Amino acid sequence: MRYKCCKYLHNGMCFMLNRIKTCNDLHYGVVLFDTETDGNVIDINKVFEKRRELVENCKKGIYFEPCVNCDKFVEDDWDDNINIVYLSIFHWLHCNCACVYCFQANEREAIGGYSDNVEKSQYYDAYPVLKYLYDNNMMEKGKLRVEFGGGEPAILKELPDLISLINKNGFEYCLIMSSGIRYSEDIEKLLQNPNTQFTVTIAAGSREIYKKIKQRDKFFEVKNNLKRYIENSSNPDNIWVRYLIYEGINDTEKDIKDWLDMCVEINAKSVEMTFEFCQSFNEKKGQPYPSRLKELIDYYLEEGKKTNLHCLVDMTTQGIIARGYY
Repeated sequence: MRYKCCKYLHNGMCFMLNRIKTCNDLHYGVVLFDTETDGNVIDINKVFEKRRELVENCKKGIYFEPCVNCDKFVEDDWDDNINIVYLSIFHWLHCNCACVYCFQANEREAIGGYSDNVEKSQYYDAYPVLKYLYDNNMMEKGKLRVEFGGGEPAILKELPDLISLINKNGFEYCLIMSSGIRYSEDIEKLLQNPNTQFTVTIAAGSREIYKKIKQRDKFFEVKNNLKRYIENSSNPDNIWVRYLIYEGINDTEKDIKDWLDMCVEINAKSVEMTFEFCQSFNEKKGQPYPSRLKELIDYYLEEGKKTNLHCLVDMTTQGIIARGYY
């Protein structure tokens, strides 16, 4: 049937910090469960029926207002299968980093700051929900497209069970983002599947710069863990070592060159650079980015040509540059 809808409304579920939504907070999304109003016990049938109601409303031309102007909300021939395909898992704050650029820094301070200990969400567990979906054939077998954010996945108490379930169900794509501070055997298991993409934003090529931007003295641990992940992956090209330019800390050509040299040293295959990680919300607030950030991107791409690294610029930064927002 042809009507206006979105692939996330139709086939998605996003586990955010204290709520379950159709998609993440950057795209507004429809709230399916909220701990503030629903408590900590999730009625998954109620959640799933709310998704079904949203799709039925779309068929009738009744739309959730914030979705209307989203570029994902399109007219198409949608089938009747509303099983989960797109799955995002971001339901806890705990992290073993204290990155200066983190948009969740204030919230994390409220629960005691960074932690090296195994933690769980202070709001709800995701595994019982996903297990219910799996047991009741509400997830598409072999076709999941999964994203892990956080917080730090490697310290999440649920991670082994979540990874086991996702592997059991099968997936077409899994992105997992990590600080790289703690080595995870469970993440290593995911990396045996060539459909897994693993990203670590180290954002430095030296101990001193790392300490300034991450506010932890863990540079060598991350460097060694990255090397180990690369060695133990079935497809090292899918391990991305990421650099985020943060003004006043790691924003010189030398900083970038040190990082590229480090990536070559650990035998990395793929690297990515950005100058945007929710800074537009936290700090820029509509103000343009300085043109020198684009110059640093250009320097990175030129230096990258001298290596065997696969060098990319993230899509958000590409869009900012293309629109001249600097």
